[in-house]
Amino acid sequence: MKKTNLILSLLAALALSLSSSAQGYWGLVGTDGEWLIDPIYDFASDFHEGLASVVLHEKYGFVNEQGELVIPATYTGSGSFSDGRARVLVGNWENPKLGYIDHSGKLVIPAIYDDGWDFENGMARVSLDSLWGLIDREGNVIVDIKYDEMGFFTEGMARVRLGDWDNGRWGFVNGEGNLVIPATLELAGDFSEGLAPAKKDGRWGFIDPSGKWVVSPQYSYADGFHDGIARVNIGGSAYMFSTENGKWGFIDKTGKMIIEPIYDIAFDFSEGLAAASLNGKWGFIDPSGKWVISPKWAFVGDFHEGLASVNVGGSPDEYGTVEGGLWGFIDKGGKLVIPTIYEWTVDFCNGAAKVKKGEYWGFITRKGEWLVKPLYEDLQERMDASNGNVWAKEPLY
Repeated sequence: MKKTNLILSLLAALALSLSSSAQGYWGLVGTDGEWLIDPIYDFASDFHEGLASVVLHEKYGFVNEQGELVIPATYTGSGSFSDGRARVLVGNWENPKLGYIDHSGKLVIPAIYDDGWDFENGMARVSLDSLWGLIDREGNVIVDIKYDEMGFFTEGMARVRLGDWDNGRWGFVNGEGNLVIPATLELAGDFSEGLAPAKKDGRWGFIDPSGKWVVSPQYSYADGFHDGIARVNIGGSAYMFSTENGKWGFIDKTGKMIIEPIYDIAFDFSEGLAAASLNGKWGFIDPSGKWVISPKWAFVGDFHEGLASVNVGGSPDEYGTVEGGLWGFIDKGGKLVIPTIYEWTVDFCNGAAKVKKGEYWGFITRKGEWLVKPLYEDLQERMDASNGNVWAKEPLY
């Protein structure tokens, strides 16, 4: 039986953590550098609902915030807790089955599925024999397991595909399992702000929850709406949910082009500004298309908590990002408030950002001061907002 992508990604993550564990183990560290949970785990994930998934001797279990292994490490894989449930893999690596446990570790939904996702709003997508459907927290099927692919539920609807990638068609189901928009679309994105990007006859436009075309299909590619604005591509070569070349601009919900398609690449707006590239350099534009921060950086990230990462000296890579160079942070006025001295950075969250300095990782404050010194081979992406604790891979000496 063919394994689906989520199962493979869980197993790949385990294999990666085990291959690197000889160089250090994971534990929980405080901002003072003291180990709160000893570094004994092959890998550890962030806490969700008071429990964190850990890998011990090639098996997954869960620890509480005191470091107690409250759910024994007996599983082949696991996700994080959400809605009181966590997905777990049972069986060997070659043919695992997926089920769901509660906070006590009881298997409340039997491990009968080939694949599955975390619960969200009381529902989880599951797969049997390469087909997808939806179950509730008790394991009852609420959307029949008959779709070749199924997206997340957004605004009460989820996109589904009937048929293979090449010849299949997309539609939308509601939470009761009814196919409310027939599967006639070549591709479809998630609903956002009342509209969903969709593709027909090789072109993208936007439909409403009834399936009516609100913005006719005319673009090489179209992304979802954010704050009443959506980015679209003109003249590019589309492939699945992406496009190459062409120019990017922005439309409103009537389809009016409010920012002309002149940009080589443009990202969605975040905190009132959108990252855009012109002639190989990156800057930021406002909703009128005006350059607020002139394009002079090798690459940039989105604004988070008033700061955006910027790169100097890097070179474009094959994935549309950048390789090499050094990173720092600017404010919305374009001022470099944290110097470009880091090998890598992660966006700010809860007043802290994960950064790599030399060979090691740490966390800095918005002032660029060390919150967690760069002593660790790796760190999880986010610190705990309540106490500043973070999972860390022990330093190499």
